[in-house]
Order: sequence, then C-alpha cells, then structure tokens
Amino acid sequence: MQKQSLAPGSAVAGAQNGAAGATVDTPKTRQIHKAGGVSISAYLPAEVKASLRMVQAKTGNIVKECLAEAPGDIFRKYNAPVSVALREGR
Repeated sequence: MQKQSLAPGSAVAGAQNGAAGATVDTPKTRQIHKAGGVSISAYLPAEVKASLRMVQAKTGNIVKECLAEAPGDIFRKYNAPVSVALREGR
C-alpha cells in the first residue's frame, strides 16, 4: 500500500513534520451587507413572486419598496407599534 503524501506547505503536512510555524486558517467574520438592516426571508409559492412582479410593474417601485408596504399593513391591522418609518414608494 502506497503512503499518501501531503502538500509541503499545508498546515497538516507542517504539523505532521513537526514544523513549529504551521499556520491555521481562521474563520472569516460575516460581512454586514446593509448597515442598519436585517434580512428577513421566507419560502413562498412561485405565484407570490409573479404577483409581486406585477405590482412592481404597475407601481414602478423596486421589489424592496413593494415588500416594505406589507409589514406596515399588517402592523396597522393588528395595532402593533413600528419604531421606524418604512419606506413606501420612491
């Protein structure tokens, strides 16, 4: 049976060969894409997306603006407080 060789510069090879200066990859921190915002996601039927695109075409708003109207509507319906103004329209 043939012994598998490791790449000479890899951290595993360095550790197995007793190299004291072997580096270990550190996990990267997550990047915040939109400061002050959070992502809220849901899986919905494809028909919802098609209807959303129709609303987008009728209003001329971007999808984010169209979706920003929905929380405002449901918050008013259930009398829930909103601490920030949601952008509606352009």
